[in-house]
Amino acid sequence: MLLEIPQHPQLTTTQFKKAYKNNITVIDTRNKEDYGKGILPAFDISENGKKKATRLSEQSHVTIDYKVTEALDFKSNRGFDVIGLIYTHFPSKIRQQTFEYLQQFLKVGGTIIFEGFSKAQLGNASGGPKDKKMLFSIEEIKMEFPEIEFNLLKEEVIELSEGNYHCGTASVIRFVGIKKT
Repeated sequence: MLLEIPQHPQLTTTQFKKAYKNNITVIDTRNKEDYGKGILPAFDISENGKKKATRLSEQSHVTIDYKVTEALDFKSNRGFDVIGLIYTHFPSKIRQQTFEYLQQFLKVGGTIIFEGFSKAQLGNASGGPKDKKMLFSIEEIKMEFPEIEFNLLKEEVIELSEGNYHCGTASVIRFVGIKKT
């Protein structure tokens, strides 16, 4: 999913800022003054993802312009200050191309926030792709995001509680970085 101002799946705004050592500004989308016009673009390939995002945005009094589309079909005439790539797993044959395409929407100096399942996730019952090539390693992240200066890049074990199919121990890669060029 791509969001101009992402909601982190595990942390409140305060926890998120603390976890990332206040290296970035986190905009609390519950306050419309924080995000200008109040319409956040987002996309995902899942109709169910759209339903969940719509429900959450309504609860938070946030308006989203949510498209169900393939990543390489996403269009926007604007650049973004912040892009969130949360559990964006692509087939290996299009992964590099997709990440390059999505990074073009991030302004120079903009922040990218990423969380995805690591290769160590295989064998965990908490969700994620079963194809190891769709999972991430730190080395792959560095290669696939060459224009990003990482403020935080780590692999860690977390506890997911995101519904019936994403619950339990999970191994993830998280990063926060700034677009250099």
